[in-house]
Amino acid sequence: MIRHAGVIPSPINPWRPMKKILVIALLLIAAVLVVPGVVGYQAEQRYRALVGQIDASGLEVVEDDYRRGWFGADAVTRIRLPLSAGGATDTETRQELVLRSRISHGPLTAQGVALAEIDTDLESGGTSLSARSGSTIRTMIAIDGTGHTRIRVPEQEIEQGAGDPTLRFLGLEGEIDFDLDREKGDFRFRSPGILVQQEGRTLVQLDRLELDSRTWRGVSGLMLGAGRLTIDRIGMDAPDLPGRVELRGLSVTGESGEQGGAGELVSVALEYRLAGLDYGKRHYSDGVLRMAASRLYAPVLLRIQQTTEQMQQRRMSEAEVGMAMMGLLTGQLPDLLRQDPKLVLEPIGLTTPEGVVKAGLSLQSVGLRVADLQDQARLLARLEGRASLRLPETLFREMLQQQNLLALQEQQAATGAESAETDREGLQGQARQMAQQQLQQWLDQGLLQRDGDALQSRVVLSGGRLQINGRTVPLPQS
Repeated sequence: MIRHAGVIPSPINPWRPMKKILVIALLLIAAVLVVPGVVGYQAEQRYRALVGQIDASGLEVVEDDYRRGWFGADAVTRIRLPLSAGGATDTETRQELVLRSRISHGPLTAQGVALAEIDTDLESGGTSLSARSGSTIRTMIAIDGTGHTRIRVPEQEIEQGAGDPTLRFLGLEGEIDFDLDREKGDFRFRSPGILVQQEGRTLVQLDRLELDSRTWRGVSGLMLGAGRLTIDRIGMDAPDLPGRVELRGLSVTGESGEQGGAGELVSVALEYRLAGLDYGKRHYSDGVLRMAASRLYAPVLLRIQQTTEQMQQRRMSEAEVGMAMMGLLTGQLPDLLRQDPKLVLEPIGLTTPEGVVKAGLSLQSVGLRVADLQDQARLLARLEGRASLRLPETLFREMLQQQNLLALQEQQAATGAESAETDREGLQGQARQMAQQQLQQWLDQGLLQRDGDALQSRVVLSGGRLQINGRTVPLPQS
């Protein structure tokens, strides 16, 4: 009989798969025990970077206590605010805000996979705002270092001194997305409003506030940004006002950016808009003011920004800051002028009960040097500018008359000529007559022109020549 060769199977070891499972389990346990400690170190660095950003913003961090454990940490950060309730600036009376944070280390947190989860409680005057009003501030820091903060502050009444108006804050919800490594941040805040009341009377009311903004570090090294603040309505009915004042549809939009790929030039712009304004029986609408500056030399702005941050960290007085900034600007002016900066205020507009007011202004230096500032003729020769103005004649007359009336009243007070016999109607008649003479003189000189029921003027400064409404006006000579 022929026997076939074969392999006799070895007996099955039941412990072999169990060993693999045991090894995997031990690795997982080790990761759970070891990784939070490593992650905790990274979380501390991120937290301290956030505190550093607060300190660099001008708020004084007087205490920064961080106690790191293996699975979590506790941190206390005490911030001294710029002013006290009474407006004092000395360090003994300035108000302080305390941030008490509980940090849970990742990589596994209650909200998912993350580097850390931070719950913060705010304290002011020894009172926990979170415990008193239910405020919540929760920050999640992801594994890649980016973070997200969610803020919720419910409606609350803020205590004031005896006899002072009551401040009712109607709540706030907000979110912040940040990237500390790339120095980027997005901010979104919403609030139903704020009320200031006294003895059952609403003195000030702000309805629906919204803020959206973002910041980033540009190629030039400057912190740049863009944002928009809107307020649906502001109502004021204070006893010292002659009538109720109401503003509707107020918005402020700002932006800054770099011009060109190298980022050596920077532009900034700020725009105000107002849908409506009621003051007593007068109604205004469609208000707009836009201010823009371009061709600003980024290295100069960066030096100014860095110096300002250093002065904030040194806690210099306002007088010291003013002197330091004056010296800094004087030293940097030649580099700033070398880029031919430009300033534009346009559009400027407002609809008044008398009619529409429109204005605009642009001014740019061309080859201007510091030495030219000492010579008026050389200064004007190196400026390019345009300006325009159009407004109702009745409004212009009222403004002139009011200005003349104030001047006459001040003149009487200075000379002691004021007496009971001096009546307001007489002064108003003189002011009205002066306004008529001034207006007619400017019309005869061509400084103003009539266009229907409006007055207008156009000014052009170019190549050392000044023209007003097409007429050349002589300029000073060197």
